[in-house]
Order: sequence, then structure tokens, then C-alpha cells
Amino acid sequence: VFDCDYVAIYRVDDVNGVMWGMAPKEAAVSKVTPLGQGLAGYAALSNSVLKTMDARKHPSFNLEHEDYVPDSGPCCCICLPVNGVGRPEEKQRVHGLIKVMGDLGHPNPGD
Repeated sequence: VFDCDYVAIYRVDDVNGVMWGMAPKEAAVSKVTPLGQGLAGYAALSNSVLKTMDARKHPSFNLEHEDYVPDSGPCCCICLPVNGVGRPEEKQRVHGLIKVMGDLGHPNPGD
């Protein structure tokens, strides 16, 4: 459990090999991330949960493809692929991804 500073939801477009950041309607543009690039792209392509206590030190970290990075200090990250339901092939297909990040440098108000 950690303080959450950022949450992103992506829709995976495996035909075009990208993920679309699902931005609010007020946002001018949503972020497009290639599958396999950055933390979220790696988790989506590998269909595996990514957990790290310091995102910058993870081998898949790529500043060009990260949508949130705190100014200083370690940043923990969890990326959770969202799979389909029903037929076995749908259960193995990644339809989306949830990414949660938190700056470990922030004091926990509950402490």
C-alpha cells in the first residue's frame, strides 16, 4: 500500500501495436504509447503485472514513454493488465491496462 499520486487507464489496440491513454473529455489529446515501450507498454505486451518500488531503476523505464514522473525521490509503480472474459483466447488477450504511481518522497498523512 502506498500513497497514490497518479492513475492512468489505457485501452490496448493490438492491431496497431499501441495503447491509448484514456483522457478526460476536457483534455485536448490522449497519450499514445507503443506496446512494449515504457513501464505500461512492457506490462501490456508481456501480459504481466509490473511492480517496482523505484520506477526509474526498472529496465523498462523510458522517460519518453512515461506519463508521470515525480520531480525527485523514488517512485513506486504498479501496472495491471486487464484481460477479457469468456472464451479462453479472450482471457489471454489484454484489452486495457491500469497504471498507478506514487512518489515515495511524500509523507504519508496517516503516519
